[in-house]
Amino acid sequence: SLRSKGWEILCSQVEIAKEAAARHLTQEMSRLISFECLDALQADLSGIHILVLAFSRDVNLGAILNQKLADELAPGTLVVSWSRILDAQPEFERAAVYKVAVSWSDSWGMYVYRRKAS
Repeated sequence: SLRSKGWEILCSQVEIAKEAAARHLTQEMSRLISFECLDALQADLSGIHILVLAFSRDVNLGAILNQKLADELAPGTLVVSWSRILDAQPEFERAAVYKVAVSWSDSWGMYVYRRKAS
């Protein structure tokens, strides 16, 4: 079983996530999931194997976050994103693209990146 940790800068959203998990997950599953109110730029990325990235479209924030991911994620780590945010980051390679239905599109690209070896 994989452990999952969610970071959200809006604490009110963390409470909503916790309530939803309590309603919809088994007790065993709930022990594997945690949510924290935390700025992703302050998060400890050590030990992460798969990172699902969903954040603001702010270009400056994206550049800062990209560099943090490049600096802190281990080689082989996968990053899943709804945008092509890591295309320009040389430390990552695009591993796959999946078309999925989302609220704004019936066929939106979900991009999977792999952290390259140094």
